[in-house]
Amino acid sequence: MRPLPAAEPEPAPQQNGKPDNQQPGPDDGTRSPAAPTPPAGAENQSDIRGSLDHAPHGLLDPDERDQQTLDDAVPRDPDGTPVRHPNPFLRWLKVLNDGGFDQPGRSNNCADCARSFLETWFGRPTVSAPRTPDANPDGTPDRTTPERDSYTNMERYAGAPHQWAGADHPNPYARIAYHLRQAGPGSAAFIGVTWPGGGGHAFNAVNHEGTIVWVDTQTGDVSPHPLHTNAATVSYIPLDADGHPLPSLYSDQTSPSGTATDEPGQTVGPAADPTAANYGSAPADSTPPDETDRSSSAAESPDAEDPTAAASETGDTESSPDASDTADRRTRAENVLGPEASRVTDLDDWLAFHGQKAEHEFAQALREMDEARRLLEENPGATLRTALEQEAPLRPNTQEALPEFDLALTHPDGTETRVEVTTINRPVKQLKHFFEAVHHGLDKALDRDRYDESLQIPRPRQVSIYMELGPFRSERKGMITELTEDGTLRRLRPDGVTVIGESNIYEDLRNHLPKIPGNESLDIITLINPSTGVSAEFTFGENGWQRTR
Repeated sequence: MRPLPAAEPEPAPQQNGKPDNQQPGPDDGTRSPAAPTPPAGAENQSDIRGSLDHAPHGLLDPDERDQQTLDDAVPRDPDGTPVRHPNPFLRWLKVLNDGGFDQPGRSNNCADCARSFLETWFGRPTVSAPRTPDANPDGTPDRTTPERDSYTNMERYAGAPHQWAGADHPNPYARIAYHLRQAGPGSAAFIGVTWPGGGGHAFNAVNHEGTIVWVDTQTGDVSPHPLHTNAATVSYIPLDADGHPLPSLYSDQTSPSGTATDEPGQTVGPAADPTAANYGSAPADSTPPDETDRSSSAAESPDAEDPTAAASETGDTESSPDASDTADRRTRAENVLGPEASRVTDLDDWLAFHGQKAEHEFAQALREMDEARRLLEENPGATLRTALEQEAPLRPNTQEALPEFDLALTHPDGTETRVEVTTINRPVKQLKHFFEAVHHGLDKALDRDRYDESLQIPRPRQVSIYMELGPFRSERKGMITELTEDGTLRRLRPDGVTVIGESNIYEDLRNHLPKIPGNESLDIITLINPSTGVSAEFTFGENGWQRTR
C-alpha cells in the first residue's frame, strides 16, 4: 500500500477546541424515513448541540424562522420527502447559515455549519446554530473563537477519527477528491484545516453525481474547485452515501510530524495529529477556489510514485489489470463500438489510459465508447479520437494538465467537433437535474477560455449527456403533478383532469440555458437515452439556444 508523502513539521496552533465529527442520524424519530441511520458510536447533531447549550464558546438554538427558510428551500421528491444529496449549487446552501457570515455568531460557527450541511446532505434539513455572544478580554464581541471542543465534536458526530490528508498542497485536496470518487456519488467529507498563522476552519466536500464539489456553508461558497488552498495542514473524515465513515485508503499514513504509522489501517486521528485546530474561527484566507482540474493526474492517482495502483471502493488497493484483463477490456470496448471500431484512430491510447483503472471506473469510461459509436453512425466518413486527455496542454507556468473534452470527431472536410461525455445517474424528474451535467462540460470550457486561443478547447464544443426521464404522478398540497415519457410536465387539479399548467421539461431546459453564466462557451448540448437514442438536442447560434432535435 502507498504511504502518503511525509510532511514537514508544522507548529501546533493554540487549541481552543477540535472539530465536530458526528454521523448524520435522526435525533427524534420524526425525520424523513429515507434518511440513513447513524453508525454505531456516532452521536446526533442534537446531542452535540446539547453539550454546547451554554456560554462561553457554546451554541444558541437556531431561530425557527431560519429553519423554515431552509425547509422551504431544500429540494423535495414528489412525495415531499427532502431529497438526499441535493444539488449544492442551489439556493438551499445559501440559507443554511441563515443570516450569513456577517451576522453575530455566524462567523465562528463553522464546525456546526459543517455538521448541519451533512445533516441536510443526507436528507435531514438542519439550519446551522449561531455561537453564543461571547466577549474578548477588552469587552468587544468575540467573532473568531470557535465552539469548545470543536475538533472532538466532529469525531463524535461522525463516529470516526480524522484522517490526515497532508500539508503538501495541492495533494491534500487531490487525495480527498480521489477518496470521494472511489466512494461514489453521494459520499461526503468533513474537512478541517489549520492556517499558517494559527487557528483553523471547517468545511465540506461531496461527490455530487460524479463531480467533486467543495462547500463552505459558513460563507456560502460552493465550487467545483478546492477552497481554502492556503491552508497549512488538512485533515478530513470521509463518509459514504449513507453517512457512514469510510476507511482510509492508505495503510501507512504520515503524521504532520513526519512520523509514519505502520500499523495496517491505522489512521492519523487527534492523538497523532498535533495540528488539531480550533475549527470554527473565521476563515483566515481570501484565496479564490483553486481552479486546477482535480480530474487530472493528481486526483486520479494520489501517489505519483505508484501510478499503476488504484484504490477500490472498499478502501483496499487494486493492482493494475494483468494482460488477460487488458485483452478482455479491449474486447469489451470493441464490442461497444461494433463495426465503427475501425474508425477510432487511437483506441490503443484510450485503452492505455482507461484500461489500467479499477473495474467500476472502466465501466463508467465505456460510456465514451457508446457515444463514439453513436457519433460515427450519424457521421459517415468521419473518424474519431478518444484519448484527448493524454494530449491536454499544460496550465501556464505549471505542470498541471488543463481540463480536456473526451472525444474529437473529425469530419471529412477536416473540421473537428470536441465532445464531452457525462451521465446523469438518477432518473430526471425536474429541470434542475440537468444542471450539473451541463456544468460538467461548461466548467472545462470556461477554464480553458481564460487563456489565449492556443489553449482554448477548439469549437464547436458539444456536451453529450446520457440520461433517462423518470416519469411520475404525485399529489401534494391539493395539486397533482405528472411527468410523462415525452417530457410533458403537467399540473392538474385534484380531479386529475383539469389542467392548471403544462410545459415540456426539454423546452424548459432550452429556456433556462441562456440564464447559465458563460453558456455561450458551449455550442451543442445533446440528451441521449441509452435505450432509445437522442431525446433532445440544443444548438447555440445567432438567435441563442434553439432545440434542433
